[in-house]
Formats: sequence, structure tokens, C-alpha cells
Amino acid sequence: MEKRKEFFKTIILIFLVCTSIVLTFKIIGYKPDYDILGISVDKQKEEQAREKLQKNTLNLLSPDIITKKNKLDREEVAVENSITKLAVVQAIKNKNEIKKILQVISDLEVEETRIRNKSVEEIINGAENYYSFNYRNNINAVSSKILYLGQNSQTTDFDFNKVVVSDKNKQTLYLYKDNTTYMQVEYAKDVYSEIEKIFKEKNEQYGKYSLDNKFNFYIKEDQNQLYIDEYNVQNIDISNVASNLFLANSNLKVSQLNAETKEITNGYSIIREQGQLITYINPSNYQGGTNLSKNVVETLASNYLITGYLPDDNYSIINISDNNIEYQEVHKDGLVFSPKYQNNINVKVSTDGVHNSTMPSISKETHITSYLAPMFSVENTSAVLNYIFKNLELDNVSDIELGYQKKYNSVNKKITYIPTWYIKYKNEYIDFNSLQLKSQRGEL
Repeated sequence: MEKRKEFFKTIILIFLVCTSIVLTFKIIGYKPDYDILGISVDKQKEEQAREKLQKNTLNLLSPDIITKKNKLDREEVAVENSITKLAVVQAIKNKNEIKKILQVISDLEVEETRIRNKSVEEIINGAENYYSFNYRNNINAVSSKILYLGQNSQTTDFDFNKVVVSDKNKQTLYLYKDNTTYMQVEYAKDVYSEIEKIFKEKNEQYGKYSLDNKFNFYIKEDQNQLYIDEYNVQNIDISNVASNLFLANSNLKVSQLNAETKEITNGYSIIREQGQLITYINPSNYQGGTNLSKNVVETLASNYLITGYLPDDNYSIINISDNNIEYQEVHKDGLVFSPKYQNNINVKVSTDGVHNSTMPSISKETHITSYLAPMFSVENTSAVLNYIFKNLELDNVSDIELGYQKKYNSVNKKITYIPTWYIKYKNEYIDFNSLQLKSQRGEL
């Protein structure tokens, strides 16, 4: 009996030892799967980071208008001291539709980039048709890298305000600001046809105008389809702003200074929410006396917003001066202005980086409704342009925009966008009705 018990114990012990050995080898064999899982997690984080960078870059640095031109198209000759309608063009000015085109481009594989000291006119003149992306102000290839250079590691310092892609070289984009130099970006795929798919469906007719033969502006031809839009409002949580700006910092101090003011600091910088404004202050980056080029200001400020925090709205650069850059909110195809509430982002930089920025603490969230603007609530284009020509000094006019007035209802938590004319006069945007009143009173 004892011998039988010992025999069974031996068998069980051998079984346990064998099982242990098998499990050990299985664990060892499972290690590569663990490594693969780690790679997968890293890749997922990488994709999430790129998704954030892409979304912010699209919201901040998409062009203001995309036009299509044919070599047979003819324009009127611009005349000095007048406002001239040059042509009616096919264009997309709605930022949301422009972003769809840019997203396709930013996902394409780039094969090669190069800078050529040649005129881009030979590219344009050799095409039957071409698309032109136009910006109000210059941007840099470094800050807009993810839009046009994709995964390419190219970080060339190159300033531009126009992009062209033609049907002659369908796999190539050309970035430029004058006719002496351009950056050539070659893709592995036909980029022209990708643009054409979206453009054919979404383009509208715009009048192209020249003011005093100094600058061009575009106004939608069909003004019977101007809509008033309403949105629910979301409050921006400054804790979210802090988590984006103060990376990997767990020693954050949160202070409620009073009923309206909240602060978060990492010991070096401060994020402050007060009323309808969020302010970022970094005293260590402030250095007075050094006047930076517009190119450097745009690059530093845009990279700060793209890699840090940017409200999920569309913006356009409207001014760069004195180490300060201003990004104006854009709704659909027009700039947004508000007499009472913050509707832009201001960033101040020095040689060490951003030392101050302000942005709205609220942004639109869910679209509630759209309805046609009442008849005659928006002046027709001819009436506005005739008034400007007859009553204002054209030298002081630097933009004419059919944009939107933004109204915020703090009780119902709603934002309303109302189509409104704005004139940039003496470097200040003024709505058309106020401009008329100031003109009549001699206040201009």
C-alpha cells in the first residue's frame, strides 16, 4: 500500500515538473507577442499624436481660398484708383471643404522635395488647367509641414503664400510667394486628380476683384443663399489646456483666485481663465528689444499652437507685426468678428519662444440650426463697393470681406453667426454699417 502511494506521488511530482517546464517555455515563447503588443501601443500613440497635429494644422494653416484656372481664361485689366471686377472664377472658400482637400494631400506619400531658383510661371504657362491655393499672409514650410510634406522629415525654412498644382505635372505641388523661387514637392500619387474630385463637387462661383491694383479679394456671386447659423457653446477646460502645454508635469498647482478667475501653473508658466478669455504667460521667454522677422514669428507661434492647444475652430492669419501674430476665427467662407467677445488668438513671441497668448474660453460645439438671412439684411456687393469707392480713401482700404458677426447668448449658451460686411480701413476691420456712420460723422 505504501509503495503504491509513493508511486502515485512520484507520478504527480513528475507531472508537475513537466507542466512547469512546458509553462516556462510557453511564457518564453509568448515574449515576442508581448513585444509586438508594445510596438502596437507605441504605434497607436504615434498615430494619435499625428492626428492631433494634423487636425490643429488644418484648423490653423489651411489656405483662404482655392481657385481653378484654365489657360484660356481671360481677366479684365486692374485699374489704379478704382475697384475692378476682374472675372468670375470657380473657387472653394469654405474652410471646411478646403480642409477636406488638404487632408487628402497631407496623407499622401512624399517622394522628394527641392527648392528651385526659377520662376513658377513656366509651370503655370505649361498647364491647360491648374489649382491655386492662396493665403492672406505668408506661412512657413516648417509650421505647415504636415499639410504639404506629410511624413517627410524635410524641415526647410521656406516662406510662401501660394500653392499651385497643374494638370501637366499631376504628382507635384509648387509652393511660392514670388516668381523667383519655388519649393517643389513630388508625391508618389496623382495629387491633381485627388483635388479635382472634391473641387468638382464643392466649388462655387466667386467674383474676383482688384482694389487700386494693389490686392485682390473674392466675393460670392450668389448672395441669395446667405445663412444665419446657430450652435451650442462649449466652455474650454483650462485643465485640458494645461495638460497639452505642460507635458509630463504632475506638479501643477491649481488656484481659484476669485469667482471669475482660475489659474494653473507648473512653477514657470501660468494659464489663467478670466471671463471669456484664456491667457498663457511664460515670463522666462520674454526678451524685449529684438525685432523678429514675420517668418520667424509665424513659425514659432504656429508650432506652439499646433503642438500645444488649439480650440477646434478654423482660423486665418490676419496680421503679423512687432513680434505679435493674430489669428482670426473663420466661419464657413468668411472671417468672424464680435464687438463684445474674444474671437481671435493673439500670440507674442521672442527669440526664446512664446511668452504670452490669449484665446477665447468658449467655442462652438453642436450645430443647432441654419436659416436664410432676411431679404435686404445684407447689402448687395455693388452697393458696398460703390460706397467704398465714392466715400473712402482707397489707400486706407486693405481688405473687403463678406464675413460674419458672432453673437453670444450667455443665458441660452448659444453662438449665432450672422452674415455681415467688414472693411479693413486703416488696419482695423469695421462692419459696413458702422463705417457709414463714422464716415458721415467725419470720424474716419
